Amino acid sequence: MNSRESPKSSADIPLLLWSKQHVAAATGLTVKRVEDLSLAGLLPGLKIGRTWRFDPDAIRAWVRGSGRSQQV
Repeated sequence: MNSRESPKSSADIPLLLWSKQHVAAATGLTVKRVEDLSLAGLLPGLKIGRTWRFDPDAIRAWVRGSGRSQQV
């Protein structure tokens, strides 16, 4: 970025990682269940500070694989 370009607003930056709320909406799980599965290491995610973040592609693979096909 040169000095003439303005910084991008957050609306211009694509959503690269999902929050637990995004995962819950995409999978049909509750936010509490997403938290529990994350803490147990059963849901692919990464903790940044106090918050969990999730790669959308990893969540889709989890859903296609073992995630929603088994009792969770």
